[in-house]
Amino acid sequence: MSKENFIYKNKKNQTKLLGFYDKAISKWPVVYENFMIKTRYGDTHVIASGPKDVSNPSIVLIHAAGINATVWSSNINAFSQLYRVYALDTIGDLGKSILKNKNYYPKSAQDYSIWLDDVLDGLGVTQAYVIGSSMGGWIAHGAAIFYPCSERIKKIVLIDPAAGIPEKTKWSSLFFIAAILPFKWNHKRIANKILGKTNEKKEFWINYMVTAFDSKVKPKLGLPSKFSDEELKKTKVPTLLLIGQEEVIYNNINKTIERAKKFISGICIIIIPNAGHLPNIDQPEMVNKHILKFLNQ
Repeated sequence: MSKENFIYKNKKNQTKLLGFYDKAISKWPVVYENFMIKTRYGDTHVIASGPKDVSNPSIVLIHAAGINATVWSSNINAFSQLYRVYALDTIGDLGKSILKNKNYYPKSAQDYSIWLDDVLDGLGVTQAYVIGSSMGGWIAHGAAIFYPCSERIKKIVLIDPAAGIPEKTKWSSLFFIAAILPFKWNHKRIANKILGKTNEKKEFWINYMVTAFDSKVKPKLGLPSKFSDEELKKTKVPTLLLIGQEEVIYNNINKTIERAKKFISGICIIIIPNAGHLPNIDQPEMVNKHILKFLNQ
């Protein structure tokens, strides 16, 4: 088996899951190019859209765990009007990035800061706005806290971050249940619980998650962890926190908000109504509006 395949375990799984990727990118609503950026961990796949000659910082998008960069299709049109936008396939996760060594991958927020710094070097980006969803939110937040990537991040947007700010989350127990009851009905139940209310685009990702669960693929990802109070205080860049009103990952949304306000100076927090764990899919127009207003300030 080639190195490209070990996360998917076999060629059949890779073909099946990348079939979802190809279907999603075929509906990407704006002109794009895709390419690989070399990092110390392997080659990171990037979908790039938007004008190349703008003076604004670039936008970097980091997706939730277990999916891929095409999840931003509902947001890319709005973001790419004024910004050069780079949607990344997180190294070690499902997608088209290629991890070189299954034992060498980012294992901590500091490691992901180094990975993202390598990506920005490869892109030639000196200043970036980083937007992350779920685990991508944890990665984005960590990159703004920890050297070296913190030196070039100007603003961050955290969409239901899987860790960092929240002290207690339920996602690990849900994935544990998926592992000990490896049946399609259970996988669909968990996917529905995590993603919440369904619509056409959400149903696509529910089917994707069920397929990934059933295939028993093995992403090589660091375990999202809580940031200490002192680490949160090191968040020096303007920060926007978006939380779906029907978020099920957090044990307590209000306590998450209280902790964010207590330790992150000037943080802007917005609850997105009628939205679950991926509000950028549930309420894309609302999310896009809030993010662009924050970035343009």
